[in-house]
Amino acid sequence: IRYLVSAEGCDSVIVLMLNERTERIEEADGVRLMIYPNPTASMVKIGAEVDKVEVYDMSGRLMAAEEKTDRIDLSALPQGAYVLRVTKNGMTAACRVVRR
Repeated sequence: IRYLVSAEGCDSVIVLMLNERTERIEEADGVRLMIYPNPTASMVKIGAEVDKVEVYDMSGRLMAAEEKTDRIDLSALPQGAYVLRVTKNGMTAACRVVRR
């Protein structure tokens, strides 16, 4: 097994598929978003401009939010795991990101 790690220590890229009709990520007419780097020390890039991105801690508290953006800065948050909730064209998806 080989693992690829970027200069920033990123060892993974999350791909989210937003789709009106189903939560299945295989749908071709969904919107594909790449969330990277993960883990991150500061900025998380979304790969496309979205309507809204929200960051929640693991207890469900809203920690940060941005509108009409393609990135969000997590540097002011304590280290730990968060849920990134992304909304584009009325469709929403969520993924886990780690702030280190």
